[in-house]
Amino acid sequence: MVTVWDMIRAQFHMLDYLGIDRVHAVVGSSLGGMQALAAASMYSDRVGRIVSISAATRSHPYSIAWRH
Repeated sequence: MVTVWDMIRAQFHMLDYLGIDRVHAVVGSSLGGMQALAAASMYSDRVGRIVSISAATRSHPYSIAWRH
């Protein structure tokens, strides 16, 4: 299973590859909002601000099952 943490690691590897050291803001809703929270948590030195819209800190097992 790919976690939100895995997604953020991949996104920041891409930023490294592109030579981008810092982002002004990470903005997302729902899963993107979860990613914004994770990005700020994992890379606080590289994220200026976050906008997290309609996000939770984690998915409920029922929600995960519903999407699959």
